[in-house]
Amino acid sequence: PGPFIAFLVAVAVHARWFRGKAIVRTLLFMPTIVSIVAIGFVWRLLLNDDSGLLNFGLGLIGVDDTPNWLVDGWWPFIWIVVISVWRHIGFCLVLYLAALSTVNESLYDAAEVDGASRAQVIRHITWPQVAPTTVFLLVTGIISAFQVFDIVFIMTGQQENEYTNVLNLMTYREFTYGQLGYAAAIGAIIFGLTLVATALQLGAA
Repeated sequence: PGPFIAFLVAVAVHARWFRGKAIVRTLLFMPTIVSIVAIGFVWRLLLNDDSGLLNFGLGLIGVDDTPNWLVDGWWPFIWIVVISVWRHIGFCLVLYLAALSTVNESLYDAAEVDGASRAQVIRHITWPQVAPTTVFLLVTGIISAFQVFDIVFIMTGQQENEYTNVLNLMTYREFTYGQLGYAAAIGAIIFGLTLVATALQLGAA
């Protein structure tokens, strides 16, 4: 969902009436350059079951029966997705803004003369014009998904959870257990999937 959220934000930031584009772009891009290890530890402190700020805030409004955000069910997976989207949305935003700056303004002027609504302009003009950027972000996002390890390891540690048992974490665990052949097989699968995604990106280009 990251590229689509970034696209909507980029459309709003790129609008003629928007002020403070540089500030918004900088604030959203900052998580991209911050160490993922630091981000993981900060979020882990926020979501801590005993002393986390999230549970503290929920307690202030009377919500006491909260799950263990880093252990129970789908919650670890959901939070990892949220953190990943939040971290990469700035990178996607910068690329979309660059793509939007190349769109011919006469297309928007013609649509305005024809009485097109804002939604119609975005759907029929803006979105098709930035399609190459969208394809690039989707494919690189898939490749990044195959390489996920650090944020999952930091957030969950050695806690077994079927929803966060990503391939790289499985490889790490099998190596630590001495199952070198199994770990190497998983690594080969990751390499193959990454190769396919890269080929798709080159084909789309």
